[in-house]
Amino acid sequence: MKKQKKKTVLLDYALLVVGAFIAGGALNLFLVPAKVVAGGATGLGTILYHTLGLSVGLVNILVNLPLFALGYREVGKELFWRSILATLLLSAATYLIPEVALSQNAMLSSVYGGAAMGLGLGLVMRGGATTGGSELAALLLHKLIPQLKVTGWIFVIDAVIILAAGIIFDAEMALYAILALFLTTKTIDLVQEGLDSGKVCYIISDQSRKIAQLLMEELERGVTLLSARGMYSGEDKEVLLCVVTRMQLVRLKRIVSRVDPEAFVILSNAHEVLGEGFKPHVLK
Repeated sequence: MKKQKKKTVLLDYALLVVGAFIAGGALNLFLVPAKVVAGGATGLGTILYHTLGLSVGLVNILVNLPLFALGYREVGKELFWRSILATLLLSAATYLIPEVALSQNAMLSSVYGGAAMGLGLGLVMRGGATTGGSELAALLLHKLIPQLKVTGWIFVIDAVIILAAGIIFDAEMALYAILALFLTTKTIDLVQEGLDSGKVCYIISDQSRKIAQLLMEELERGVTLLSARGMYSGEDKEVLLCVVTRMQLVRLKRIVSRVDPEAFVILSNAHEVLGEGFKPHVLK
């Protein structure tokens, strides 16, 4: 168990390093040269870099370190120190990676820069840390003014930074900034949730036992039987719960249709599935 935990910690720190340098590359190779402001401390740093000549890495440190000091109780000891390291690594990456515009097209810079930034920040989060920025500032502001949720404060902070970019640069750059921020957020979600998302299936049928048997035999998936009651009919019902991969979904629907064409089937996305047949649990 200790050996496994040691490997996990080493992997976490490797993710911090790789993620920070990918994010730094996204800044210096795409976002900063194109004046694309993707929100947060680095977005503010991009504005100050082009207006006052301050380095993005320096602004990132000056903004985030006080935020972490104020939010120590909120984030906890382990997350605090890992996040300090991630912030310093990101700032170091902006100094070590040369600022070279890989594209002169603002649209391409927004797309690739936003996606690369999301990949880097997502890896940092997988490593059990954060680079602070809008999320931590929003958490602290929520403590002061709880009427607005944390997500609302994140929106306000990023909106103010992007609006400032639109005023200082031009309106078109603000639109590119929104695109980059959207791609950053979506890519973070993708890295956090992974590509092996599953489908949650609820099946209501009078032939539930037969359907469950076929699902277990043909798909080799576990099935859970839930007891329910129809409110209109007042009759007791059996609801099957089964989680399958995307590739197995078509086969599941064919099995259900073959046994009971009148069955009621509800499908929803499962962004992450842990356990037998899917991703293993990670020991911390």
